[in-house]
Amino acid sequence: MPEHLVAELVSAGSLVPLHIENDPTPEEGLTIYAAHARNQPLGKAGQWLLDDLRRRL
Repeated sequence: MPEHLVAELVSAGSLVPLHIENDPTPEEGLTIYAAHARNQPLGKAGQWLLDDLRRRL
């Protein structure tokens, strides 16, 4: 998880960071893709999710 999204939960003790030996995840994080059929409009939930991902990421 991106540190800025979980920092508060980690400092509150709700989440604990896991240190994985030989973690292949790039230092800059992973790329997230959202795919959908362009010929069909997204519903309310799908549009909300896409907008939220764009805003936060």
